[in-house]
Amino acid sequence: MIQSIIFILAMTFIPYFVGCGCILLDRKTGDIDVLEKWNFGMVLMHAIFEIVVLAGTFTKMTLKNVTVFYFAILSVAIMIVGLIGNRTKKRVFSVGKIPSFSKKEMTLLLIVLVGILYQILFVCLGLQSDADDAYYVGMAMTSFQTDTISVYHPYLGTPVKLKTMANYVLSPYPIFWAMWSKVLKIHPAILMRSILPAINIAWSYVVYRLLAKKIFLTERKRIIFLLIVVLANLFGAYSDRTSAVFLLQRVWQGKGALAAILIPMLWYLLIRLRKEGENTYVYVELFVTILAACLTSSMALFLCPVLMGAFGLEYLISERRWSVVGRLILCTLPCIVLAICLLYTSDAADDK
Repeated sequence: MIQSIIFILAMTFIPYFVGCGCILLDRKTGDIDVLEKWNFGMVLMHAIFEIVVLAGTFTKMTLKNVTVFYFAILSVAIMIVGLIGNRTKKRVFSVGKIPSFSKKEMTLLLIVLVGILYQILFVCLGLQSDADDAYYVGMAMTSFQTDTISVYHPYLGTPVKLKTMANYVLSPYPIFWAMWSKVLKIHPAILMRSILPAINIAWSYVVYRLLAKKIFLTERKRIIFLLIVVLANLFGAYSDRTSAVFLLQRVWQGKGALAAILIPMLWYLLIRLRKEGENTYVYVELFVTILAACLTSSMALFLCPVLMGAFGLEYLISERRWSVVGRLILCTLPCIVLAICLLYTSDAADDK
């Protein structure tokens, strides 16, 4: 119980302090609230871990060493943000302006929060089974017990070559939570199935809140939008491929996090780019979000370039600006590089 509370507190405050650096990047809008900072921090933490864990995998580092290296990078990042903020006289760690609500808006917001809390309790306290659970949880458990990264098969426990499970080597989402299990001494199955959903479901609605903020001008419409999303997720399990199913039945898996959190996050950033025009911060966050998506699932290696390509084509037709297309291609470089690696290892495995 104590470890669970510590984990929730850690996933509340660490991403916030990590994400406060976004205020140094966004020099155009200046409209960055506490949710935007926390969201950027969550995305950045996933992106940094993707780089660290891939380096650790191919250099055969232990999970403990990867953990130390990862938290050292986060600590340095927070200190650098604080030093730059102090030198530029910017209050980077300030929570910013708190929005005000009318009585009717507060009532609607309370209904939305109750709906989100119900979904969190439903997932954390209930039992939802999925065919991929054994592999995801097994991969985290294997790394947790052996202090290794992608060395042993999650099903058999036998040593395997990296190319044998290339999909999960390049997108090692379970390893991220195995690391947190190691730090907090929580069993990976308990963390992923009973605690992590609370964080990921809340994160999903933070993204939808940011999306609503860019689409609608009034708080009332934004809250109504969130209420519609809550209801759609509660009654949207008409197929096993809907966003509601990925949120409420698979959100602890990489595919679930990709579909429920990071794909909507990409839409939010693309809408920002369309509304605000050229903004270096948006391109930086696009790159970081795509890198974080690569951590969650190998499906992101192909889905993200398709989404970026469709948006780039629309932008090119309407605005006739090749510079934006070039920047979008740069943002998708992580997907391109990892997709080439995945295809190469798959071909090598097939040849043998």
